[in-house]
Amino acid sequence: MKKILLLLVSVILYNCTPSVKKDYESNKAIAQKWVQAFETNNLDLWKEAVSEDLKDQSPLYGAGVIDYNASLNVAEFYINNYRDIRFTKAIWLPGIDTINLKPDGSVRAYGTWTGISNSTGRTFANPAYHTFNFKNGKIITSGEYFDASGMISAVGPGPFDKTRNLLENISNNAINKSFRYPKGTPSITVRNVVLEPGQEVKTHTHPFPVVVTILKGEMTVEYESGEKNITKAGESFVGVTNKWHKAKNTGNEPLVAIGTFLGEKGKKIMIMKE
Repeated sequence: MKKILLLLVSVILYNCTPSVKKDYESNKAIAQKWVQAFETNNLDLWKEAVSEDLKDQSPLYGAGVIDYNASLNVAEFYINNYRDIRFTKAIWLPGIDTINLKPDGSVRAYGTWTGISNSTGRTFANPAYHTFNFKNGKIITSGEYFDASGMISAVGPGPFDKTRNLLENISNNAINKSFRYPKGTPSITVRNVVLEPGQEVKTHTHPFPVVVTILKGEMTVEYESGEKNITKAGESFVGVTNKWHKAKNTGNEPLVAIGTFLGEKGKKIMIMKE
């Protein structure tokens, strides 16, 4: 893929007039200065590269087109909250006029943003596509196409980063019915459950209470009586006893859960439906 893109660049540049080639090279240097602002945590470089009349297609979900000040705030947020930012695997391309389909001096770039969150130490790697148009030696319009909201969420505090009660003073189960501890000799079992996306535990029941904590992913439990509950990473629930149900990974990543069974010695903690 990279070889094809580089070949495309060569063909486009070959068909450029000398003045357009010169514009592209000088504008690419301005766009690369914009990238360097993030890589060097230097907001002054960003200001040098960007026009105060900027209109930017924001990478933040739902933000739409934003002006210079809003874009500056976004840049400042990244520079102040992340370190070791790099625009890796970069491929720079001449932009094309959409009417005559000829190079117009604008710049496009494909690459992957990587870096580390200052607050959590977590890393990110986010594929991105950027477009840059220029006026008087500065970026006048730009488009940033990558999942910025998802990136912020991915490196933010996880569901288990702080001490907290996942359940507290709970007397009812997942469908809001009361439950009771077994009367015989106590027997506790802790089970690790891993399900791939779409995988499910077939219809079964538990004679005794089970506390389920989701470490990663999303679990949906459906009961034959019609009730359903969805639990995500960082959440817990008390399973329903003596009620047929199935549990499924309804997320898009592997589900990891811990089940703590408050059983009775010598008796099964799980019964599969025939």
